[in-house]
Amino acid sequence: MAEPAKSGGIIDWLKSMIPGYSGYQEFESRREDDRKTRKFLIERLQEYKRLSQSYTKNFLQSAQLDQIAKGEKLRADIDMLQQKIEATVEGNSNWFTQSKPDAAISLKMSQLDAGIVADLERLGKFLADPEVPSLEPLVVDLDKASESLNEMRTKWERRNSILRGET
Repeated sequence: MAEPAKSGGIIDWLKSMIPGYSGYQEFESRREDDRKTRKFLIERLQEYKRLSQSYTKNFLQSAQLDQIAKGEKLRADIDMLQQKIEATVEGNSNWFTQSKPDAAISLKMSQLDAGIVADLERLGKFLADPEVPSLEPLVVDLDKASESLNEMRTKWERRNSILRGET
């Protein structure tokens, strides 16, 4: 039996004595990582939705009718993806409850998450905040922003299908 002083403290020692606790911690860690990822995505999408509304307002003031429609469509698409991410059931997958998750699925999930974040960054690049000083020229490209958002949505749907077991 391990002694409390050698294992890093009494709490760690007690946790090690509870059968199944380390497995539970691993499950909870995967769930928490998923929550953090979704929270990050939701917060960034909210910021980009605000930016798209700001641009649409500017387009309205300058009577750029074609850009108004694109800006409003982008805002609606961002809102729809944000709602999908918010509505995703937390930890509703056997991937979160397996004692040793499938390495191939874990790799796919991490690649998809990295791709989703890359698409999110590209979306942000095409919706540069005019209020933030930048050394680079301000570029607003609603078409490319929409492409990035569509790629992000596709990856999010793929991620959810993997979590449902539809590999």
